[in-house]
Amino acid sequence: FLLFFCVIMFSVFVISVIKPQNNLPPLKVMILSVLLICLWGVIYQFRKKLEAALGKVSFIAQPVFMLIYGVVLYFLAVNQWCDPVHDQKSVYEGALYFAGLSEDISWEYFARYNNNIMPTIILGILFRMGALGGRIDPHYFAALINVLQVLLAMYCVFRLGEKRNSVLGAWVGNILFALYFLPIAGHSMSLYTDAMSFSFGIVGFYLWE
Repeated sequence: FLLFFCVIMFSVFVISVIKPQNNLPPLKVMILSVLLICLWGVIYQFRKKLEAALGKVSFIAQPVFMLIYGVVLYFLAVNQWCDPVHDQKSVYEGALYFAGLSEDISWEYFARYNNNIMPTIILGILFRMGALGGRIDPHYFAALINVLQVLLAMYCVFRLGEKRNSVLGAWVGNILFALYFLPIAGHSMSLYTDAMSFSFGIVGFYLWE
């Protein structure tokens, strides 16, 4: 399996260098790839020392890392929010309608894409709860629930990595999770419902474990 995996990854590396996308120069692609491979090699060589060091600070560093991540994500979600993306506009408007905060709804959209009825109702419940009788903007509460779900997913990824591998594996998982910050932030700013269901799968797997 590892041999097959190495062949596949080497093929990906070669193809990426020979035919890079988005007009990237092959030399830069090659240099960056080699640097990343060297970085993982260094981490592997010093894994015992890294595990010992992380084992001493993880109980403080991991909650602090999550707290900073969550605060920054929520700050963006409530201060830099953007218009709903793609068909989320119809879902957003429908949620406001079900929450009793708007009279506009695209019934034609929900007749065609009825798979989004339940996400709309759930988002409408959050809007209803967050609006406090229509006195405040419900976006703040819905964004908070979204950020809490993201942090819950991050926590589960960390604990699963720790159980299956080691504390170093858990931190690698956390770092890889953090690399998805831009799409997660974009979904949080637009309240895209895919982001609002982000934690369900990983929490289910964590509980099963």
